[in-house]
Amino acid sequence: MSLAVTNLFDRRFWLCLAIFFAFNLISFLGFHVLIVQVVFFWLLVFLMICLVIWRFDFAILLFLGELLFGQAGHFLEWQNISLRSALMIILLIGWLTRKIVKQEKILFFQQSISVYWLVLALMVLLAVGRGFWNNHESLLVIQDAMAYGFFLLVFPLSEFFRKESYWPWLTRILAVAVIGVSILTLANLFIYSAGLSQVHDNYYWWLRQIAVGKVTDLGSGFYRIVFPAHLWMLPLLLVLLSLVLGRNVSRGERKNLIILAVAISLSLMINFSRGYFLGILAGLMLLKLNLSWRRWLIAFILILLVFVVEFNLIYFLTTGKLAGLTFLSGRLGTITQPEEELSSLTRLRILPNLLFQIKQNPIFGPGLGSMVSFLNPLNNLITKTSNPDWGWLEMWLELGLLGLMVYLAFSGKLIFSYLKGASRFSRDLSVGLAVGFVSLMVANLTGPFLFHPLGIFYQVLMISFI
Repeated sequence: MSLAVTNLFDRRFWLCLAIFFAFNLISFLGFHVLIVQVVFFWLLVFLMICLVIWRFDFAILLFLGELLFGQAGHFLEWQNISLRSALMIILLIGWLTRKIVKQEKILFFQQSISVYWLVLALMVLLAVGRGFWNNHESLLVIQDAMAYGFFLLVFPLSEFFRKESYWPWLTRILAVAVIGVSILTLANLFIYSAGLSQVHDNYYWWLRQIAVGKVTDLGSGFYRIVFPAHLWMLPLLLVLLSLVLGRNVSRGERKNLIILAVAISLSLMINFSRGYFLGILAGLMLLKLNLSWRRWLIAFILILLVFVVEFNLIYFLTTGKLAGLTFLSGRLGTITQPEEELSSLTRLRILPNLLFQIKQNPIFGPGLGSMVSFLNPLNNLITKTSNPDWGWLEMWLELGLLGLMVYLAFSGKLIFSYLKGASRFSRDLSVGLAVGFVSLMVANLTGPFLFHPLGIFYQVLMISFI
């Protein structure tokens, strides 16, 4: 396989990066001027329909661009229908129509993992039915079902990526998204640290409601910046590190891979998520699978040092203080002492009722759209949430133990397929993809990463390359 990263930062890269920021700007303008949002929504929908009819491969590239450039998918909407949902529905209908008209076989079903996928799909459908049967809020059931619906992308993507000529396109789109999201993350950190924007101003509400990002003042002028795109950057970081530490890339490719890895690591340091930190640590340990003990130990220590230096530099530039390491240690300390930090305390208070609800129906669960009550530490009032931030336990609650075991079997099959060399990639890349998936599984302890649309997209990509 050609990674196509030797001449990655060429004219086409900068053109695509300009498109990335133009998309963000259009979304921001559309947030304030409705006609802008409507016009660009329908222009892209019309373009998607045309491409599905005449150039289906380009239709997939358009969808991949929106998926990786558009954060949570709400950059453009019409009548509460997101552009991402519209593009995906058009893409899937177009794919199915082509299959019926041309009487072609569904190639995905030739893969052994398709059996696991079908059983998992059945578990999700049953969970949807139980959600409606138990009178869960319809909107919540539908939202959860739509997230799992991203698994349907395995049908067009597994056929699209059978042609190796399309792989460089994915590399380029990913690279542009990495640099673009990293610039946005850094820019927002310095914008808020410098007081150029304030929480609850016009820009903040676009960031919060449309980009679905978060800005949290952690004190001393340091802000935690969170974007949905950081989710797929976590496993990608492990993929890049596996390639950099391997021996199958050229010097030019290694240099560009390091640039992308540094960009991601900066973003994840600013994200400041304990779940991501745990995922990175687990991933770094598992990279040993493809390295000698000496090479792995040196790399492990150097990478951790780079992370620490990066955070200290960021903290100094935003606060003017050299206490970054102490601040970082305090954040990591809340993993074992959650009562000392609000979000950790909230998660801790959710846990008893979450476990209680699981015990009520442990085998099958109450279905999608489930909600959990807890005592809110902010106001000491009983509050309900559909996002308890306990990823694995939330899956157990909604899918039941039976569904959770099916998912674990599916995940295990996917991981071992890569470790055993069933993919069409080099050993370095295969191990990196498997380790990246495991990092998501570890991060899923503290958040809904595996069943988030972007987490599911990562799994779909892995299936597509087997």
